[in-house]
Amino acid sequence: MYGGRIEVIPNFFYIVHVRNTGAAWGILSEHSTMLAIISAVVFVVMITFYKSLADGYIERCCAITLMMGGICGNLIDRVVHKGVVDFLSFSYKSLEWPSFNVADSAICIGVGAYSISSLLRPDIDAKESDESSEINEE
Repeated sequence: MYGGRIEVIPNFFYIVHVRNTGAAWGILSEHSTMLAIISAVVFVVMITFYKSLADGYIERCCAITLMMGGICGNLIDRVVHKGVVDFLSFSYKSLEWPSFNVADSAICIGVGAYSISSLLRPDIDAKESDESSEINEE
């Protein structure tokens, strides 16, 4: 099935088959090779700086792992299929969200979780330096 639609929840959720050669929402369409290279570079950078990005927080470890898994999944699609295969589609009345896949969801959830953690928790290095300065002042 290419281009067809299977209705799972009437007027809301569908299984589709869409080949996306671009990035999110089809941006940079027909540049799948360049996007694959960028994905591979980002993946290697995330592996290289994993420990410092996680900063000792378990939720950041999980978030980074989700992002890396999503990047890897979409990268495999780009190499094997020359584009990402999107298959989840949601709509409500006249509003339709662009189709996406599980890897896209993992990336979005990972970015969201990492962002929330970064906003709510201090960096461990900064926290330790604040604590050591308080000890030195006493």
